[in-house]
Amino acid sequence: MKKVSADCIAGFFDGEGYIISIILARETGPRGVGIYIGISNNNIKVLNIIQKTLGYGKVSFSSFCKGEEHNPNYSYDVYKKPDVKKFINMVKNKVIIKKEECVIALKILKLVEPFRAGRKQKTPDNVMIKVVELIIEMTKYKSGKNGPKRVKIEKLNKIKNQYKEEWE
Repeated sequence: MKKVSADCIAGFFDGEGYIISIILARETGPRGVGIYIGISNNNIKVLNIIQKTLGYGKVSFSSFCKGEEHNPNYSYDVYKKPDVKKFINMVKNKVIIKKEECVIALKILKLVEPFRAGRKQKTPDNVMIKVVELIIEMTKYKSGKNGPKRVKIEKLNKIKNQYKEEWE
């Protein structure tokens, strides 16, 4: 089986990757944070090699690319927080475009680590305020389809204010 270097993976991630941070909602309101990374490409073989090299994450069909030939598009995604942390630590000193996003994502992961999924406790409001502020900061560095237009800063500010009201 072919393997690729961390430098090669970082290059793919810097050019075609993304970091997504989301506020997880429950019936009682937003009470957690999800963060995941991914790489999009129309060559599934490349993504499979990345997945096999790292030993975590999932490759799946994503969509059809617009264009004459309507090529399929695939994505390599990592959802588990320990694996996301491992991936970001591997690429953070090798990327250029996504450097700041990686730094912010690690800050978010550190804040929410004590409140990981599967535990009954919710992420405290004071922590969620900091997380939402970091997500807003991260939007400054996004471009393209995952950029600030997609992330509604006004909505994030509203969520942050709700947490502040509950915290005070």
